[in-house]
This record gives sequence, structure tokens and C-alpha cells, in this order.
Amino acid sequence: MQAFIRSGIKGRLLLCGQMEPAIASACKTWLDRPDIIHLPYTSDITAVYREADLFAFPSLEEGGPQVTYEAMAHGLPVVVSPMGGGSIVRDQVDGWILPPHEEEAWVEAFRQLAASPELRSQFAQESWQRSQQFTYDRVAERRAQMMLAKLHPSAVTAEQAISG
Repeated sequence: MQAFIRSGIKGRLLLCGQMEPAIASACKTWLDRPDIIHLPYTSDITAVYREADLFAFPSLEEGGPQVTYEAMAHGLPVVVSPMGGGSIVRDQVDGWILPPHEEEAWVEAFRQLAASPELRSQFAQESWQRSQQFTYDRVAERRAQMMLAKLHPSAVTAEQAISG
């Protein structure tokens, strides 16, 4: 939130999802700002992604950053931490992977993206294209091939194993 505020860009920061009460209390001053909106729940996350110009996720810890995959599938340029990027984000191709505590880097990223529709568009296009490698069908196919390669080293593809 502080990086968004310090960036000075005109816009809104939308925070989606439940927030621990202790965090909400500590961030009360920021959450009271008219340009920072906290949406504890939405039944239509697609509408939120469609409204966004970029996706920021400075996560410190993630088992799997599903929201990053979703944002990229919606064609958003991304600014994420290494934990928020998972194996999907390519630094300086789909957006930026930044250290979560380097506030100045986040401020600069927000400013650059706000100032350059061309850069946002470039990152957005790359982001969407990259996300297509992570559809359920493609991931399932790769997993099946990996398992078959371990179980039956002569199997080249899952399709060959199934049809054979």
C-alpha cells in the first residue's frame, strides 16, 4: 500500500480477499483512503481482473500463487515478488519480479507502468500468452508424460501410451 501511495499515480488500489484483523488494524490509516479499496470477498473475480490495469502481488510466502496464474490468464501485466511469481512469471517479459521489501523498486514499477500504455500492453500480451502454457489440459499432459517416463521409459507421450 505504501508503494502505491508513494508512486503518486492517479488510480485505485484494490485489495481482494480476507484480511487478518491485526493487519487491518495496523493498516487502518491506509485503508481509510478513498483510493484504496478493500474487497473482502467477491463472487466474480473475473470482473475485478477485467477492471484492472495491472496485478501486484508482493507475497512473502505462497504454496502456489494461483492468483498470479489467474491475473496472467486475464492478460494483466504483473508485478510480483519471487514467492508471488511462482514458475510462471518471466522477469521483464510478463512484468517484473521484485524483492518484496524493496519499496522503491515497487514505486518505480508502478510509475513506469502507469506512464506507459505501450509497456503495459506488451507485458499484458506476453502475460496472457505465457498463461496458456499453464492451462489444466497442458499441465495435466506434462504431468502424465513425466509419470509415464518414470514408469515406462520407452513411452514418448501420454497419447501413445493411452492409444497403445
